[in-house]
Amino acid sequence: MARSKAKQRAINRAYRATQKALAKARGRCTRCKRARAPKGKNTCDGCRAEFRAERSGRANQARLDGRCTNCHKVPACPPSPRCAGCAEKKSKYNRQRRDKAKLKGKCSLCLRAPRDEEKVLCRKCSERENARNRRNRAQKSCKAKEQSGIIIKSTNQKHGDTNAESTEVPSQARHQIQSSQSQASRQSEGRTEGQSQDGTKGPQVRRVRQVQHRPQRAILQGLATVAVFATTFGLLIAGMLR
Repeated sequence: MARSKAKQRAINRAYRATQKALAKARGRCTRCKRARAPKGKNTCDGCRAEFRAERSGRANQARLDGRCTNCHKVPACPPSPRCAGCAEKKSKYNRQRRDKAKLKGKCSLCLRAPRDEEKVLCRKCSERENARNRRNRAQKSCKAKEQSGIIIKSTNQKHGDTNAESTEVPSQARHQIQSSQSQASRQSEGRTEGQSQDGTKGPQVRRVRQVQHRPQRAILQGLATVAVFATTFGLLIAGMLR
């Protein structure tokens, strides 16, 4: 019974192979055997779209079940959606395709367009990769600034992003700025209120000036204290030596 099943499978496989060969020789689709395949293709557009939909459906179901998206049998090895064997085969296959494209003078990314001089990518792929790298660098810089406590927000009413940036500083620095601003506003209010109608300055302005000169007075007082202590200490030492 087992031999008969194996023989039947072999017969069916050989029959499908002969049918595909006949369809390909006639220029027909090797999947439906009816529609004419485009030039350089083995299947028609409808069969290719149907095959892609079926393959994506099987891959999505396998991803939901936690299985490999290629063989749909073995559990996947995170973070890769494939198992170890399929991931190794896929990387080897991609490497071989890139090497073949490089030997033919084609782009090593799209494998179709001719590459630029002294480069491995074509013009479109290189521009796309450069834009993706710039976007990734911008995202990394934004994340670093968010972690350090600085958040940059750009808004533009017309295009959505403009050069105008508003920065939000940490709470400690924000409190210091607010305190300095409030102190400056209080001083300005004191000056305006201290002025009389004839333009003369009142006692509040004099008080502000005294506050501004307080550090100099403190320095002078400290120097005088040090001089007194030095003279006293010198007199004591002189009396002990006598």
